[in-house]
Amino acid sequence: MTQKEDSIIAAAGGGFDTLLNRLLKNPLLVEESADTLPDSTSVLNLSVKNKLQCTALHVAAFGGHWRCVEALLRKNTDIKAQNDRASDATPLPTLDLESRDVDGTTPFAFASLGGHLQCLEILYEYGADVNTISGNSSALIGSSLSGHTACCDFILKHCKDDTVDAQTDTGQTALMQACTGGHMDDTVDAQTDTGQTALMQA
Repeated sequence: MTQKEDSIIAAAGGGFDTLLNRLLKNPLLVEESADTLPDSTSVLNLSVKNKLQCTALHVAAFGGHWRCVEALLRKNTDIKAQNDRASDATPLPTLDLESRDVDGTTPFAFASLGGHLQCLEILYEYGADVNTISGNSSALIGSSLSGHTACCDFILKHCKDDTVDAQTDTGQTALMQACTGGHMDDTVDAQTDTGQTALMQA
């Protein structure tokens, strides 16, 4: 991991969106001087991971730093477009929205666990999978356990029916997790875009 990539992860995790945007816009690495041309080893790699296998996107989503999530995904879109324009060149590394940390958790699942609705909306807009099973549970289960009703509503509006029935490794569904976390009333009332609750879909 380069100094710049380490700085990007730190800025994203701390919610320092102004600093993150400056780091993402600067084509040169932090340790390079302005008169040094970047070579192939100085390409910015947004998919680089820290010791816990978290990308900058993971740590931004975990902290609920939606501006950082948005900045990273905008930059990722720019890199993808650059790859498309230079089809004969070696493609630059891009972020994988379904990248997993050491426990198998995706950025979308991190955002749901923390109740960070804006992060969920941005990740979904850029193509994150609402139905992915992360680690031993789904994003819906994580939101339910923590009582994040708005996140449950959002996920229910965009998920497949079988996501509602997904179970943890101990056999608990999102509804069971909501009861365990003491959030029965809020989660039972969460509805899909067609007005169905988790119980109605089960």
